[in-house]
Amino acid sequence: MGTVKGALMVMPVEEDVGLFGAREVAPYNEDERLFSEELQARLDRLLHGQANELPLLRYYAGQPNRLGVIPTPPSIDVSNLRLRIVDDMVRDVVTLLHDGSPGGPRTQRRGPNNRIVETQSFTTKFAHILLIRTDVYDASTGRPLETVWSARRVQNQLAQIKMNRTLDLAILGFELIKTVII
Repeated sequence: MGTVKGALMVMPVEEDVGLFGAREVAPYNEDERLFSEELQARLDRLLHGQANELPLLRYYAGQPNRLGVIPTPPSIDVSNLRLRIVDDMVRDVVTLLHDGSPGGPRTQRRGPNNRIVETQSFTTKFAHILLIRTDVYDASTGRPLETVWSARRVQNQLAQIKMNRTLDLAILGFELIKTVII
């Protein structure tokens, strides 16, 4: 990258590991690189209105070496994905989306197999996307079984635009027929 004399240069802040901080290359292996690309593609589809839901992360209570994530294409060998690396990647997506606000009320319902299912919605930086946290408990003991985080589009502008265009064409057709008849 060239330097322009007299130009303002933003120097990385050593303590900052985010936007302007100095950082080293992420230690991804090849399958983790492919997973990161797949995760980004799924996030992009959600943000562009091409998908309405993005399951992100599932923790299993009492099973610290098990993690649920987005379904992976056959090109990714999941046995090569390291738990800590993948967990960090997906947590970064949750952090990107969440606006820091506390969650809404918890809703509880009876689930199948003697389970209690609680859900709580969290707002995001994107007006029409919510983060949904779902906790599943054993109904007889109250013991946690799993926690799932997903992103959900609550209004799809792309779909609404397509529907509005269709309605506009239909109305235009009716107006044309009405004009021809009269």
